[in-house]
Amino acid sequence: MRRPLAGKTIIVTRSQNQARPFAAELSKSGARVILAPTIRIAPPSSYNKLDAALRDLKSYDCVMFTSQNAVDHFFKRWRRLRRPQKPPKLFAVGPQTAESLRRHGWRAARFPEVYRGEALAKAVGDVRGRRILLPRAKKGREILPRLLRNAGAKVAVVEAYRNLPDARGARRVRLLSRSRKIDAVTFTSPSTVEQFAAQIGRTACRRIFRKAMAASIGPVTSKALRSYGIKPIIQAEEATIKSLLKALARALGK
Repeated sequence: MRRPLAGKTIIVTRSQNQARPFAAELSKSGARVILAPTIRIAPPSSYNKLDAALRDLKSYDCVMFTSQNAVDHFFKRWRRLRRPQKPPKLFAVGPQTAESLRRHGWRAARFPEVYRGEALAKAVGDVRGRRILLPRAKKGREILPRLLRNAGAKVAVVEAYRNLPDARGARRVRLLSRSRKIDAVTFTSPSTVEQFAAQIGRTACRRIFRKAMAASIGPVTSKALRSYGIKPIIQAEEATIKSLLKALARALGK
């Protein structure tokens, strides 16, 4: 079996609950994987807005999901409220989010070829006068709701979950950066970048990335890296874990 990442040390900054499948695939490729989550996924600060949207779900023309976490937390509450109804259309930002919908028994009407909010806004088509529900993290990119509203849609953005700091990952990375070589640090969202930089500090960041490669899942995450002075050396062609794995194998593979 070909193991292109044999002997490489790769840090995964993804939240603990999502990191294990990614880590398992890296391990299959021979990498020594260090789980160092910089964020943790938590319930919303209040369920009031999400519950109100769920109780009125049929009044929306469609629901848009921009992450797997949004899907999972939406359905956790949906089942708790025992709401069997669903809107006429569902949209997902990419194949992984669409797969999360399928696991819950719903199917996305469409997802864009480029897995970004901007492309999702275009993929939906004419939204004038449409009511759109967007369940997402408390802090999220504003470009998708802005584009939809500019196109004439009535958009309800509701908090379905929160990305909170997880200091365990930062402590682990600091120790590793002093004691061993790190070949790559992977980032799968702007929030992982933000918390990594905030918790590690700029001086430690510069030291780590003098030798280690920053690996990004896509252009939005790469933009976040550059905003902190970190140059993304590796970027996935598609914003998926599978594509990020391929990019790592190409860049670091033997």
